Amino acid sequence: MLAEEPVSDTTTMQLSALVAAAPDASGTANWAKRNAKIKYDYDTDCANFVSKALHYGGKMQQRKGGRKSQARWFRNNIGWIRLGSYTWAAAANLRQHLKNYRAGREISRYDARPGDVIFGYYRSSKAWNHTGVVTAAKGGNISITQHGRVHHTTLNQWFKNNKNLSAISIIRPGKRS
Repeated sequence: MLAEEPVSDTTTMQLSALVAAAPDASGTANWAKRNAKIKYDYDTDCANFVSKALHYGGKMQQRKGGRKSQARWFRNNIGWIRLGSYTWAAAANLRQHLKNYRAGREISRYDARPGDVIFGYYRSSKAWNHTGVVTAAKGGNISITQHGRVHHTTLNQWFKNNKNLSAISIIRPGKRS
């Protein structure tokens, strides 16, 4: 049997940099729980709410640029007009942005933890069109905070209350900037 090699200082620094580079998961979850009842900015406000939790709570930095670019993620208010990116305010686009441009990785419900972002796929619209923040998780039992019919719910309630929900995707964002 081979002896384990000691972890070098370089490896420790690299791991620390990776953890520091990710959005603050507990900040994201805590912001969501504290602000679940804030005013909706859109009729369907779920992705906007999650983006705010990632930005204000998780300290994920905005990426300015073209509104329709999957690589960009931002919110601009010009007077009363909102000109945010498509990735800020639409669940399917936010999911793609987190996976493709924030080193997000898809995880199972059993590996979920507070601060992860959960998405729902609806067969009626054939799209990932709802999202929320995981605010508690243990053994596959997940609590979700969202802008939806109810602010605090569970994954089991998501499935029970909507027969069109056919799949979930849980993303753990990997990059803050």
